[in-house]
Amino acid sequence: MYIEKQKLSVSIPAKLYQRLEMDFQNYGVAKSYVVAAALTAYYSALDTPPAARIPGVCQGARPDARMVETP
Repeated sequence: MYIEKQKLSVSIPAKLYQRLEMDFQNYGVAKSYVVAAALTAYYSALDTPPAARIPGVCQGARPDARMVETP
């Protein structure tokens, strides 16, 4: 599946860039791929309705048996 792409030039904090570079050196993952994947995951999470992200009692789900009541 072809996905149209456009370029983006952005300045990021040096510490973040160093982390991206370290991951590239250690794992061979391109910095631009990591940034694009992180942004995709971020916006995907924002676009997901909260009820689908966090199951709980208000959605009719039973509480986990391991959960303990707060005193």
